[in-house]
Amino acid sequence: MENKKEALELMRRYETIKLKEIKESWRKGLNVNPAQELTGFGNQSTCTLCRAMPGEYGCGHCFWYDMSPVHCNAIGISGETYCNIRLASTPIELYHAYRARARYMRKVYKEWRKNESTN
Repeated sequence: MENKKEALELMRRYETIKLKEIKESWRKGLNVNPAQELTGFGNQSTCTLCRAMPGEYGCGHCFWYDMSPVHCNAIGISGETYCNIRLASTPIELYHAYRARARYMRKVYKEWRKNESTN
């Protein structure tokens, strides 16, 4: 995994982002995507995890791919938590979506660490 440090930082960001920050970004209007502005979410050119990947690696060595058999926006809970951030229509929805994504990332990370220690 090439972006473990960035994944841990992103989890912490999702866990600690304040509703006030989200509301401030939301007030900027239609020209700003709050999820992207606050965490780089949703675009390979701004995503914290994508940007940390050396060019030749791509998704194949990302936190999401190494930790679970799916990509960041794939099916199941990964896709659900991704879509909840993307589709949040109010600051409070985005706040809760960030928290849910952080919980899911932590769960995946803990399972991965557990598996690593038994191998």
